[in-house]
Amino acid sequence: MERELLSFILDALKSVKDTSIGEGNFGIVIDRFPSKALNEVCAKYHKFGYNPNEYQVLTQAFMSGLPVPAPMGEWPEHRVFAMKRVIGKTLEELDEQGLVFSEDMAEEIMDAVHSVCKVIRHNDLFPRNVMIEDVEIVDGVVVDAVVYVIDFGQSVMKLPDNNVSETVPLLSWLNRRVARKAVV
Repeated sequence: MERELLSFILDALKSVKDTSIGEGNFGIVIDRFPSKALNEVCAKYHKFGYNPNEYQVLTQAFMSGLPVPAPMGEWPEHRVFAMKRVIGKTLEELDEQGLVFSEDMAEEIMDAVHSVCKVIRHNDLFPRNVMIEDVEIVDGVVVDAVVYVIDFGQSVMKLPDNNVSETVPLLSWLNRRVARKAVV
């Protein structure tokens, strides 16, 4: 399967504008492959040179049980690695749709982000880098979902020091988008 996966990734890169689901300053994420067997896969192509640190951090985070996409292989000579495709939306996309989060869902997101940031210095922690899938929405409020922290291109592993100060801006953003329960 690994050879087939690499072949599909390289073919998809040839028409990257049609296959891109996300693009940042340093990489392009693709997910449309010509095989239904690969519908749960996405790949990140590094534009300027392969960053092996990103895949290493992703792998270590996944092996530690953190809420990140599962790594599926890397091919440094092609500047690409594969991971589980998160079929969902970023917090930024949900905000653009005018959705808010239940208090319980916000707490779940905060817990996921804190768990990652206790052992990883993310260095790019914004609403665009937290995704949720299997989203349940009730009256414009996200009440349940599976949370993933994504995009480790600027990340580094750190000694567990429980310093999660980099989460403060994201959590402040999230706190302003919580549907508060009415007090009776």
